[in-house]
Amino acid sequence: MIRKLAEDEGYRCGLETAHAEGARLRALADALQAALAGFEQHVADQLVDLALDVAQQVVRTAIKVKPELLRAAVSDALKSLGEVHAGATLYMNAADLALWRAHAAGEAATTNVRTVEDPAIAPGGCRIVTERAEVNATLESRWRRTVEVLGRDRGWLDD
Repeated sequence: MIRKLAEDEGYRCGLETAHAEGARLRALADALQAALAGFEQHVADQLVDLALDVAQQVVRTAIKVKPELLRAAVSDALKSLGEVHAGATLYMNAADLALWRAHAAGEAATTNVRTVEDPAIAPGGCRIVTERAEVNATLESRWRRTVEVLGRDRGWLDD
């Protein structure tokens, strides 16, 4: 009988120890899973930041190498105004304006658009103003809209 009581007591103690150890291991596994999820989010955030850095450099280089990309930006901005762009004023920096005048003069979509130099606008961007609307197609504003979609708050010139 004493032997049976000792066996039962040993079994009960072993079972309690096993349950306690199991709970401890579950807590460790949960903590590891939470840490791993946090690490994965950190890596994902770092990858988005790296992608934005690369994209920014690509855009800067593309504008220097292919200034004709400006035509697409202006064309998109004019299209966003629809039919109300007659009598619009196109603002851009001096270098882009010279390029615009040389390559886009006479295009049907721009025949009624007045051009004005604006040194505050960085290369590759523009602003179009009409009596009823304004389109900000500067690199800064287009970049801001892009990074906001990614949940970031990062300006064009921010490092």
